[in-house]
Amino acid sequence: MTATDRTIQELEKEIKKIEDGINDFCQLKEFRFKQNIAGAESPESPEFDDRDWEVKRNTVWSPKEGPACFRKEIKIPQKLEGISLSGNPLELHFLFPSGVEVFWNGKSLYHHKFWADMVATSLVLTEELVPNQSHFLTFKTPPGDGLGTFGAWFSIPKVEKYLLEIQTLAAQFRFAQTILKKNKDCSLLATLKKAGSLLKIEWLKKRAWPEILNNVKEIEEVLEPLRSLAKRYRVHLIGHSHIDMNWLWDYQDTKNICCRDFDTVERLMAEYPGLTFSQDQAHIYSIVEENCPEVFPACRKEWKKAGGKLPSMPGQKGI
Repeated sequence: MTATDRTIQELEKEIKKIEDGINDFCQLKEFRFKQNIAGAESPESPEFDDRDWEVKRNTVWSPKEGPACFRKEIKIPQKLEGISLSGNPLELHFLFPSGVEVFWNGKSLYHHKFWADMVATSLVLTEELVPNQSHFLTFKTPPGDGLGTFGAWFSIPKVEKYLLEIQTLAAQFRFAQTILKKNKDCSLLATLKKAGSLLKIEWLKKRAWPEILNNVKEIEEVLEPLRSLAKRYRVHLIGHSHIDMNWLWDYQDTKNICCRDFDTVERLMAEYPGLTFSQDQAHIYSIVEENCPEVFPACRKEWKKAGGKLPSMPGQKGI
């Protein structure tokens, strides 16, 4: 193992520690939980006493047994892995196959009786975080046949930006190693070695972010000669939208999802002219033609038609 290999391993090990620290706050895994709450109770209120509720460390329950409530007090730290949170926005993302109503400090922010997916439900909870303040997040779910599980997490743009910088640096080191396995140019091998020698792991360990970000920039400038070799590689990004015509929602919801996804693809195609897209359910084209007339002409002209398949219906997957 070379000195550069050891440096990259140290970098990845420290990044993993930072990721774990961020996830401890951002990944929402533990809630107070209760099912079939009395109608007069208001568990979304910050003043509500939930001390006798079950402490649930997994987000699994049975919707068939009645409405449920997940409640969590959020205490804002001064810093997250050395990154000051003061004045930063806090965003909430979630996926509820059962439907959900979301409350923040007693105020209802979102309500959907069917499948609540990630695209539709990224909510800004506050524009400016204040350290040491407490907030109350509540999810209320309806009874029914939906899936009794969910995922929920916070994101903080500044934290994500800083984390991406060091994750990208680690990826650049690994990609450079891959390139140089095929190209044994001594000058480029020396470039990688020099870049590795410049990495200051001690700044990562101290979470000294101004120094870390300057160090990243310095190393990327040294790695610049590898850019032309990196550009010889081609990456194919393949998007996919799976639309069940009916499952845990009604037909109006299906129409809304079809129009939303078609509109998203059209905007992406306008931004990236090389993007192509195909769609093989004939009935979805009919839905969009009837409900999104402004979108339909473009997809009719630009999209690649495929098959003319029957819509995905209950039981079809077993045929």
